[in-house]
Amino acid sequence: MKTVIYNPKKGGIRLPRYLNLTTLKERIELVSGANHLDDSEVKILQAHDAYHRHSQTGVLTIVAPEVSTNAEDGAPSDLKAYSVNDAEEIIGKESDTEILAIWRKRDTRKGIFEAIDKRVADLKAGAR
Repeated sequence: MKTVIYNPKKGGIRLPRYLNLTTLKERIELVSGANHLDDSEVKILQAHDAYHRHSQTGVLTIVAPEVSTNAEDGAPSDLKAYSVNDAEEIIGKESDTEILAIWRKRDTRKGIFEAIDKRVADLKAGAR
């Protein structure tokens, strides 16, 4: 998953709040601000003619995700893209306390803090 920033005010021309990029088979809609796209959607976006024009002017910017600190098990670098319920499931499977500490530092949601604190306590008590 990557974040695509759509800034309609940067191009020097008036652009809509929503940007629809349509090819013969696919359609990507971006809203002003941050848009989270999976890899297949990013490929569709990058293949579109408008992407090249808008990326040169700064209207569209792809922000590469931070590299995971635990590449062997595919742990995400943060949990911001996940709902609290989905993040709790990911937290419950993680056993590396360093990754849990990084996730806690990078998130602001109370439910995430509580889930991480509980998981760390469980790990210290010997749970797997």
